[in-house]
Amino acid sequence: MPRSARLDAPGTLHHVIIRGIERRKIVDDDQDRQVYVDQLGQLSADLKTPVYAWALMTNHAHLLIRSGPEGLPSFMRKLLTGYGKLGDVVDKLDKLCCCLFLLKKRGWHAPLSNFG
Repeated sequence: MPRSARLDAPGTLHHVIIRGIERRKIVDDDQDRQVYVDQLGQLSADLKTPVYAWALMTNHAHLLIRSGPEGLPSFMRKLLTGYGKLGDVVDKLDKLCCCLFLLKKRGWHAPLSNFG
C-alpha cells in the first residue's frame, strides 16, 4: 500500500534530516560548514522559509523549517543542489560518487502562535 503524500502547505513545520550516502561526509572542514550555513541563511531569507533550528554534523544535518510560499521541496532542492554543485569539482577530481545526499522529512502542521 503506498503511503500518503506529505503535508506541505505554507506554514507547515518540518524536521528535515539530510545525510551523506554510505555515511559519507557532507562537510569536510570549517570552511565547508561556513559555506553550508551561509547558503542556508541566504535561501531562508530569499524564499521566506524560516529555519528555527539546525545541527550540522560531519555526515548528516537536522533542520527545523517552516515551509514558505514556494514549499519545502523547492527550498531543499535549491539548498542541496547549490551546495552539491560546490562539491562537484572535488567529486570529479577524486572520482567520488556524485550522489551525496539522502533526504528524510517529517512534517507536521503547527499553528504559528505556538512558535512566536
